Amino acid sequence: MTSLAARSFDKSRQSLRRLAPGLALAGLVAMSAQFVAEHSQAPAMMMALLFGMVISFVHETDPKVGPGIEFGAKSVLKFGIVLLGARISADVIMLVGWQTFALVTAGLVATMIFGFALQSAGAVSIC
Repeated sequence: MTSLAARSFDKSRQSLRRLAPGLALAGLVAMSAQFVAEHSQAPAMMMALLFGMVISFVHETDPKVGPGIEFGAKSVLKFGIVLLGARISADVIMLVGWQTFALVTAGLVATMIFGFALQSAGAVSIC
């Protein structure tokens, strides 16, 4: 059983190594966009889109960042959109309590999994 756990751990570590450069680049873009937005009265999403367009050539020319950018665009971005749509903030979580937040999150995840199982889009299951 431990060999199975070790193989699973090694596989996870390899996936993280493969995804880390692209996710780090995406994180840098997000932090830069937030910084510029806070200091220029511009929307952070608009800044992130502009910065993303400016550095999009890196994704095409550097094979190290490709997998992380793809993962970020497909998985992390979808989760971010879910949170943005739900307007989840630390204040709201503290107001409703972690149990309610966990219940809502579990219901949302279950709905998305069921929607994907039926080959529905994630956005449809959220709505």
